[in-house]
This record gives sequence, C-alpha cells and structure tokens, in this order.
Amino acid sequence: MDAVGFALLAGGLLGALTVMVRLGLRAAPDVTASAFVITFVGLLVTVAVAIAVGVKGAEVRIEELWPFLAIGVFVPGTARLLYVQAVRDAGPSRAAILVGTAPLLSVLIAVAVLHETIGPVLVVGTLLIVGGGIALVRERTRPAYFKLIGVVLALVVALLVAIRDNVARSVTSGADMEPVLEIAAVLVAASTMAFVYLLVGSRGTGAFARTWKVFLPFLPMGVIAGFASLAVLESLDRGPVTVVAPLIATQALWVVIFSSLLVGRAEAVTARVVVAAVCVVGGGALVGIGQ
Repeated sequence: MDAVGFALLAGGLLGALTVMVRLGLRAAPDVTASAFVITFVGLLVTVAVAIAVGVKGAEVRIEELWPFLAIGVFVPGTARLLYVQAVRDAGPSRAAILVGTAPLLSVLIAVAVLHETIGPVLVVGTLLIVGGGIALVRERTRPAYFKLIGVVLALVVALLVAIRDNVARSVTSGADMEPVLEIAAVLVAASTMAFVYLLVGSRGTGAFARTWKVFLPFLPMGVIAGFASLAVLESLDRGPVTVVAPLIATQALWVVIFSSLLVGRAEAVTARVVVAAVCVVGGGALVGIGQ
C-alpha cells in the first residue's frame, strides 16, 4: 500500500475513532482516564504489530529515537486529551471539521517559517477552509451539550497536528528505523504523558481505579487508535505532507457520516455541517496541491 492508501485508511480509522469516543463518553465520562486508555492500548497494538512483523530491538538507534519521543509528548500525548474533551464539548462532527483545518495551518507554518510562496490554488483552498469554518461558526442548530470551549480545544489540536506533520516528515525522511518502531516511540512518550495528566488530575490517588473503570468501554477505541497511528506514520514515511495531510483530514467527512448513522439526532448533523465538512476537506486537498 502506498502513501495515498495509508492516508485514506488513517482518515477512515480516525473518523470511526472520533464517533466511538463520543459514544464511549456516554458510558464512562472520564476524559483524562479515557485518553490514557486509548493511548496505552494503541501502544500495545503497535508492540504487537512490531512482534508480528519481526522487528528487532537491536535496530533502534537512540539518536533517531528521541525526536519521536518528543513528538509523542505533544501529539498524541497532549493532543488526544484535548481532542477527547473537544469531542465531548463540541461533538464529534464539529471537532473533526475544526481539526481538519490542520493542512491550512501546516502551510501557514511553512510560509511563515520557511518563507514558501503562496499560489492561486492555495488561495482557493484557503478560502474554502475559511468558508467552511464560517459556516460552522454561524450555524444555529447545535447539540444540546455544545460548549464553545470545545471549538477552542479542537483548533489547538489542529495546530499541534500541523506542527507534528511537518516535524514528522522531516524526521522520518532521514531515519532508517522501521515505521512501527517510530510510532512505538511516539506512543511510549504519549502514554507516559497521558498517565502524568491522569496522576495530576487524581492528585496521586485513584488513578488506577479510574483507568480500570473506563478500560473496557474504551478498549476498542485504543485498538483503532493504534492502527490509525501506524497508518498515519506509514503515510508520512512514504509521501509528502502536502499529499498525505489532506487525505488524512478526510476523517471529517467520515465523522459526519458515522455520526449521522450511529449518534443520530443528538449530534444535530445539519446541511450546514455537511457543507462545512466538504469545504474544509476540499480546501485541505487544494492546499496540499497548491503548496
């Protein structure tokens, strides 16, 4: 499977994950503990894949490993906690659409830091993404549980993902390690960070009890997250960010579809939300083409 295939697979898995998180929070509304379980189980999936494909630990080089540990602290270590809360407060469809602005943020970072030029296609893509964002902001029909803080958190996650995509691409292009080892390093750091958040939130007591309480409800999400992370890194390892990031961002469309089917009316998926998702995903694709 090439970069495009892995990126599309990642988008579908992340879309399913987002909707399942919302459903899981109904049964176990503990954001911090659920974020840890998802990340830790994802790590176990990665280790299992590493064993299955016969990856040897002797191939690990410390000088190539530490960048992935650093990436994992922020994405998904911190980003997943923020994203789970964004899904809880803004809903899966709206959170996913806002995180779908990450390709635009990736380009803006490249323009500001690397002084890359902006072409007409990129301008059109930017206008589509902004238009989708405006359509979402101006909607009048929202879920009963909607909170504005969810929008803010989703945008913070989009920024973290944009930074991750650029850093990961530069790191993976020069690394000789197997992608499965790279993502394992990311998830080790992410799991550690998530557990630190859990300990701090529990004030040193009750962390394991909270984890056990949400473990079974969020176990399937952790499995999906593990395979999604592998697909993301495989795609970034095989193709440029400008191609991969917009395809991964199709998760917003999958979330809208899955939300309509699984969550139902409580998610309030209106025509405006669908238009916003199409604009953001389409704009992201044009941004990738025009960079």
